[in-house]
Amino acid sequence: MSAVSAALEAAGIPRVRARRHHEDKYPQLRDRAWLTERIQARHTRREIAVELGCSIEFVAQRIRKPG
Repeated sequence: MSAVSAALEAAGIPRVRARRHHEDKYPQLRDRAWLTERIQARHTRREIAVELGCSIEFVAQRIRKPG
């Protein structure tokens, strides 16, 4: 635990986890139905990435992620 984390804990200040910016920026990639529809329509990872304005690797990660 860092000194800052220890001081926050000692003061009773809860830690707030930072949200990942890209998770909020690309909500479609959290929507399994939307993503499945794109894949079944034979859209490539590159096409999905271009449509959303994100990286191909991020699309690939979301495709591999269960749930």
